[in-house]
Amino acid sequence: MRPQNRDLVAFLDEEVLPRLTPADVFPTVKWTTTSGRYWRGPCPIHGGDNPTAFSVDSVTKGWTCFSLCGSGSAVAFVHNPVHPTTPTGWDFVETVRKLATLAGVQFPELERTEAEVKRAEERDRRETLLRTFHAFTQETLQGSTGKSAREYLAHRGLEETAVEDLGLFPTRDAVLAALTSKGFTKDEVGASGVVHDSRWEGRLIIPWRTRRGQLGTFAARDLTGKAEEAEKYLYMTGTRKADLVAFGLDRALLRGPDHLILVE
Repeated sequence: MRPQNRDLVAFLDEEVLPRLTPADVFPTVKWTTTSGRYWRGPCPIHGGDNPTAFSVDSVTKGWTCFSLCGSGSAVAFVHNPVHPTTPTGWDFVETVRKLATLAGVQFPELERTEAEVKRAEERDRRETLLRTFHAFTQETLQGSTGKSAREYLAHRGLEETAVEDLGLFPTRDAVLAALTSKGFTKDEVGASGVVHDSRWEGRLIIPWRTRRGQLGTFAARDLTGKAEEAEKYLYMTGTRKADLVAFGLDRALLRGPDHLILVE
């Protein structure tokens, strides 16, 4: 049995991405914001001049262009900076090797099975779909549709940095249209679980991340005050709250404290 740290996905998540900064992966971006979780600057893909259109998650190195280009992973961008797409087959392996070189990490020279490579591709594709969904809900929250939701958040006393990761779910039809317009099939969207429940419509979208910062699932929070207590928060199909890591653990681990205090 191969050690866990030699698995391609685990190697990328645990050994490579944490050692990289957005500047390493996206060297041509003229950053205008480098504080907080998201670094922002003009989009290097379509060459726009909007100083905040291109956003990179400093933890996962996933990117979103809010103007034209959609969302993607570090793997997709390094593979093709002009037309970022998730590479397939051994191109995926070679792109991970390039990222490892950027991070100064020795790439484990092991024979990769087709099953392992396929699993890594599928993980990258699913993460890109979830990132695209997340970005769409973020835009919705900041648009005209999100006015009442923003007022609710302000009333709760949440600061700007506390809500930058939040989104708003409009309608299932709108979400499906947004995702298919970015190249995802209806089957992929359906399998992801992001349009499975009409009760999500009009709810606040809260990303729930893994300990490594990747999008794991989402919670949909009722804003009307009319939902029963058991339905105040809804989760994607197949998600059990008991199986999730502590909310915000990825951010807490970034600070590198000697001790963590978990509170309700």
